[in-house]
Amino acid sequence: GHSNAPPSPGGGPASPGSAPSSPEPMMEADHAAAAAASSSAGGSTSSGVRDKPIFTLKQMTIIAERMCKERVDQVRQEQDQILQQKLSEQYESFVKFIDQQIQRRFTESQIPSYLS
Repeated sequence: GHSNAPPSPGGGPASPGSAPSSPEPMMEADHAAAAAASSSAGGSTSSGVRDKPIFTLKQMTIIAERMCKERVDQVRQEQDQILQQKLSEQYESFVKFIDQQIQRRFTESQIPSYLS
């Protein structure tokens, strides 16, 4: 996707910080590259029928859905791993804390009380 910025107000030249003032050459280059790719990909099978799309809309939809599903599954797995890691860390710190509490109670019970 090309982000075609709206023309600057007042119709003046684009701000110096922005990309080249006219995006046309870039677009042409893209089209040329796409045409070259499709013609080379087609090879000998595309006998003059260059306008025919490589994939139908239905196929593209299926491909996109599959890619999205794979990405969702991947993210779910990563999230599950992170969650498991955090839970085990939490458990470890909890166990350490309890252990310290028990140790402290034990050592305190060993010290003879000054009050008795």
